Amino acid sequence: MNLATLIERNAAFAPNRPAIHFEGETLGYAAFNQRIGQIAGALKSRLGVDKGDRVAILSFNRPDYLALLYACARLGAMVVPLNWRLAVTEQLFILSDAGAKVLLLEQAFDGLLPALAQKSPDTAVVGLDFAPPGGSKWDSLLDRAPGDGRNPGADLSCPLLIVYTSGTTGRPKGAVLRQDALLWNGVMSQHMHDLSSSDHVLTVLPLFHVGGLNIQTTPALHNGATITLHARFTPEATLAAFERDRPTLAALVPAAIQALTNHPSWPTTDLSSLKAICTGSTMVPRHLTDRFAARGCRFWRFTVRRRPAPLLSIRSLAAILRTRVRAACPVYAVKQRSSMMPAPRCPRIAQARSWCAAPTSSADIGVTNKQPRRPYMAGGIAPATSDDAMVMGIFGSKIARRI
Repeated sequence: MNLATLIERNAAFAPNRPAIHFEGETLGYAAFNQRIGQIAGALKSRLGVDKGDRVAILSFNRPDYLALLYACARLGAMVVPLNWRLAVTEQLFILSDAGAKVLLLEQAFDGLLPALAQKSPDTAVVGLDFAPPGGSKWDSLLDRAPGDGRNPGADLSCPLLIVYTSGTTGRPKGAVLRQDALLWNGVMSQHMHDLSSSDHVLTVLPLFHVGGLNIQTTPALHNGATITLHARFTPEATLAAFERDRPTLAALVPAAIQALTNHPSWPTTDLSSLKAICTGSTMVPRHLTDRFAARGCRFWRFTVRRRPAPLLSIRSLAAILRTRVRAACPVYAVKQRSSMMPAPRCPRIAQARSWCAAPTSSADIGVTNKQPRRPYMAGGIAPATSDDAMVMGIFGSKIARRI
């Protein structure tokens, strides 16, 4: 079994169920699974991608971004998403550090090509929406690809995703996530959201970040739900999607919340389909969440860590404001760090506990996580697996890694 097996099973069970809506077109689960096989075949037969190879992508959100992830899962290869907000020099460093064999490139970012030809001439370039000089055009490459690209050696233990940090304390570092890390991340998200095949997720955050990729998007696909995918966030398109597409879930960062709630259409936009909004990745100002809460919208606060897992801990905003903390992840130990009273065992997640803090206490929870992962790359090779322990403050003000 590899991570793409989940898509195959959904395709067999409900082939015509919508998997992805994108720019007026709908891709059902059977068609999505077929696209995954087509891409895997092209990577293997036309570009020589094999187990352990790195395939980078520099693009706005598109369905093939997700199909590439599962195609690499079939091959035992790794996806390296590139942040399109970075400078060319930063992107070139990541491509070199990761040892990317192939780069899938959107034409909007073709300014990278002259420097790439000098620094990494052996990297094959494939234009997603254009024919790059000396490279291949994506559709033409897929049309000539034989077979479905399966690799018998690919399984859940294979590294799948290399997500680079911003490099605020030095050079960016590549955090390596195995296929089973994404599998268990999906289980955590399912419990967090009560996620089922009847849900509809609106994805507007960039897929180059684990927040856009793994908080709701890949878990929804694992559970047979439907995704409406936007190429990038704009407040106009997002508010229109709330009314037109009727999503049940969405993830937003504080800057997006501010843009939405400052928009002239905000007071009249129908939000009644939403059962929850996730927010996080940074401090979330109270006045912003109050604007959604005033419209009757439920909030979840998430904390994203690249190294232990895409999704490590989740807190209800309402619970935070009542000075309560909830840990919701398949951890092996959750250790009390302050004067907190044990609450009942969470029945849905094995070996996870939550604690309710006394109203006047300064409550943190410590999380020891043994989720399958591989930490930062070292000279292109990921070190052996180790455990992380985290300390989480109620308002996210204290996050410390402990070995």
